Amino acid sequence: MKKIFLSLLILFCLVTSSFAETIVIDAGHTVDKPGVISARGNPEILFNLLTAKAIGQKLANMNYDVYLAVNLPLNERVAEIKRMNPDLVISIHHDSVQEKYLSKWIYNGKEYLYSDKFSGYSIFVSKKNEKFKNSLRFATLVGENFSKKGLYPTYHHNEPIQGENREFLNKELGIYRYDDLVVLKTDIPSILIECGIIVNRSDELALRSDFIIETISDAVSKSVKTYFNNHI
Repeated sequence: MKKIFLSLLILFCLVTSSFAETIVIDAGHTVDKPGVISARGNPEILFNLLTAKAIGQKLANMNYDVYLAVNLPLNERVAEIKRMNPDLVISIHHDSVQEKYLSKWIYNGKEYLYSDKFSGYSIFVSKKNEKFKNSLRFATLVGENFSKKGLYPTYHHNEPIQGENREFLNKELGIYRYDDLVVLKTDIPSILIECGIIVNRSDELALRSDFIIETISDAVSKSVKTYFNNHI
């Protein structure tokens, strides 16, 4: 039987099985610090929650023990993940671009920032994680399944400018090295997915659609199944 428990800071969605692998789905940011503001004024946390919930539900239906981390300040989020010591951490975010690429436009009578220059997802792992090899293996599975679903990576995080210049670990699959993201340094196999660029006006609409949320959650859940079925 599936159960849902709500505490003050974290939503636990789990399947009660003493043999199931445990997965934390981290919905990035908080209500107070909501992340990127989209081209139409929507906070990143809204996108993160919708996608994280869809992934968590699919994995729960596959009988994994799934914990959805919601509205936790970063230090508490990391401490909670370390305390739980899950088998896998998947952090869900939505992306922006550097300030020099942003322009202004008017939507529903209000001014917002946007950039249609870049489009696509990114996946990050940290070499400072003791389980880096497993993190990269899982990131590769996610990238491969994204590609099979017709999703494509953005390369702007590799641009040699301040704030970017991230090393590619797999350019074709959009996998980057980002050593100092705190949520990736828990010594638990961990990846961070920037599902798309919400300051891109077309991407923003797609990333709110049921179709793309279903596409992303299906690709991630298939990657989880393969990862654990071939665990090293």
